[in-house]
Amino acid sequence: MSLVKKKRRPLERDKDELRDAKYIFIACDDTYAPKQYFESFKFSNVRVYVVNTTDGTSHAKHVLERLLHLPDNGIAIEEGDELWMVLDVDHCLKISQKGSFTKAINEAVRRGIHVAISNPCFEYWLLLHCSDEGSQSPPRTPRVILELLKRNLPSYKKNCINSKDFPFSSVRLACDRAKAIQSQIRDERNPERECSQVYLLVESIINKCLKTQIPYEFVR
Repeated sequence: MSLVKKKRRPLERDKDELRDAKYIFIACDDTYAPKQYFESFKFSNVRVYVVNTTDGTSHAKHVLERLLHLPDNGIAIEEGDELWMVLDVDHCLKISQKGSFTKAINEAVRRGIHVAISNPCFEYWLLLHCSDEGSQSPPRTPRVILELLKRNLPSYKKNCINSKDFPFSSVRLACDRAKAIQSQIRDERNPERECSQVYLLVESIINKCLKTQIPYEFVR
């Protein structure tokens, strides 16, 4: 049973108007790239709300807490909204952190919160937009992934993403590539090879928009 309180009231930042769209609430273990990427998704009937990561805490349990505290911070969660954790494996590389990483994921799933894991990092998801980079053995480090991304997108800056570098056509390519890789993963909560489950979140956003049967606009 979810412990996130759901109340019918306006979203805090829109106090003067009632909700006219479903919301996707996202909390990340990264400060810049995921927030800028997802906030460039613009639909008329589905809104993406990325929780700020300003305290420097990147552990999965802290990401989960940010979502659970949304109602305490005046953010209304309504029926039909979704909550997502976007996590990187490279943030739990230490053996001492793996147990708590898995514990936080299991707790999120128990509460009805979705999880999208990237191995090793979110930049791997971005790389799939512009390159058909299959999984390597042994897995590449986040530094190597970032180098490959910059090789394909020389202007890429982690703290200042240009949404035009990731047009909708490339988003669909990334989803197809990520799904093909994910089909080879044995344990989705502890992926043993390079992969990104962010496609699950992206497809959920798009599908939720299409299910309402209202014309939408996708601006990148």
